[in-house]
Amino acid sequence: MNSCAGFKFLYILQECKFYYKLKAYLNIYKAQAAPGPYSQSVVAGESVFSLNSIPLEPLSEEMINKGILTRKE
Repeated sequence: MNSCAGFKFLYILQECKFYYKLKAYLNIYKAQAAPGPYSQSVVAGESVFSLNSIPLEPLSEEMINKGILTRKE
């Protein structure tokens, strides 16, 4: 491995550590709660990772098994 490749690896490693320090968790107060032990959204650097939620009835929290056309109304 040449020294240039090693330097590039160290630069990427340092860049990743920098992004991990700039991590924020977003939880929306009135949004549906996450069905597991994770956040609704995470911001890391310039990237936003959001939860893909399943269709649940808000009051009963039962899964809605209807087609997409009935959900968009």
